[in-house]
Amino acid sequence: MTKTTVNQQDDRPLSPRELAARWGISPLVLRNRRKKGLPPTYNPILRGYMLSAIVEFEGGGLVPQKELAERWGIGVRALQKREKAGSTPPKVKIGSEVFYRMNDIVALEQSGAE
Repeated sequence: MTKTTVNQQDDRPLSPRELAARWGISPLVLRNRRKKGLPPTYNPILRGYMLSAIVEFEGGGLVPQKELAERWGIGVRALQKREKAGSTPPKVKIGSEVFYRMNDIVALEQSGAE
């Protein structure tokens, strides 16, 4: 998989509303993350999240838990059991939603550990 990058000319701030729409979550979830100091970093001067920081945080894209289960041909509960056993990529929790970074998924699949 190729690494996703943002060139300097395309790097721009995304408003909390734009980032929430990108991730399919509420802007309130982002506000709570921001208060806790969780990534990606919010720039108060620009009133947004820099696209380059978002792309870096996403690690090739965020995959919802259900989509990873479907990709691997298992149910969500089976995926959760694998997670407890330590045989899934690290999860990213945003609000109540669980995601996995695509780069981590591909690396695990290529290692044959999946």
